[in-house]
Amino acid sequence: MSQESYSSYRLSEAELKRIEEDRRKLEEANRRAEEERIKQQEALRRLSWAQDVEGLRNRVGPADSTSAPRNAVALPAKSGLEKLHDEVVHLGGLLERARREGTGGALSDAIAAAQTSLSSAQAPGSFVELQLLTLRECGMRVEAALVKRRRDRARLLVEASLLAKTAFLDKDRKRAAELVARIGEGHAPESLVTSVDDLVRQNQRVEQAAREREYVMKALRECLAEMGYSVEHWTVEGALANGTIRTNVGDAVEVDLGIDNAVHTEFHPAALTTDEEAESRCHHWCNRWSEVQRRLQSQGVTFQEYWSKPPNSATVKRRGQSERKAEPRKRTV
Repeated sequence: MSQESYSSYRLSEAELKRIEEDRRKLEEANRRAEEERIKQQEALRRLSWAQDVEGLRNRVGPADSTSAPRNAVALPAKSGLEKLHDEVVHLGGLLERARREGTGGALSDAIAAAQTSLSSAQAPGSFVELQLLTLRECGMRVEAALVKRRRDRARLLVEASLLAKTAFLDKDRKRAAELVARIGEGHAPESLVTSVDDLVRQNQRVEQAAREREYVMKALRECLAEMGYSVEHWTVEGALANGTIRTNVGDAVEVDLGIDNAVHTEFHPAALTTDEEAESRCHHWCNRWSEVQRRLQSQGVTFQEYWSKPPNSATVKRRGQSERKAEPRKRTV
């Protein structure tokens, strides 16, 4: 029995599995919605880019491709040097678009190799057919790197944008917004993958812990109501949730639930009570709190106490007395 206690709660495997499944479903629904939003924003730019890279391998004429008259004079075939010139011009344009996507990673390597090939193709005495093959191979490398860059950037933008809106902790929302800005500035996705993925995993752990706490809070409120208590102004502010339990004689019990599964309770007798009355009521509350814990076991919630202060006339505190709060138990979330 105690006037103040510090413990932790743990949910049953069945409840943990159910909560995790609910969290995953909501996360997936939010991700699909964000993907659709970004897809609509990027539609025109993607279409333009797709048309550009398609021209790398398909040298097509104007869209109006009506058949030529039978008596039309056939155009002379292009010489090797003319083909090489066309390939150089086309690859140069592709490289310019690639540079606008940003540098770093595989794209930078592909750009560097293509630039070297362009320099060699413009040197006198080059083997034309060999240079054509080399340029086309470099073009395909750049195209592949562009495709990967676009795909990676789209994924990271979806993840970071979603976290900037929905991350549970304010500091994680701010960090996600910073990553969104860096993606928009053209930073290579390869340099941001670890940061974004770590933040996603961090938020998943926090959201799971918050959902576990929400389940415990609901179970506590219902159990206390059945036992004749009222729960006043229960609030949740990021990592901490707290509420006040009011007894029918005016005593109050402050309950704090951390996102690290920590539970801190502190009994405060009503004003104008004698020390003996305060100690007696504190003993009564301790018995009732033990009953609360026993009832919650049937709902998959178990408690483990780490320390407590015994109720006696010298230590039972009135509301408003200052004393250092319990240090929260650390849990990586």
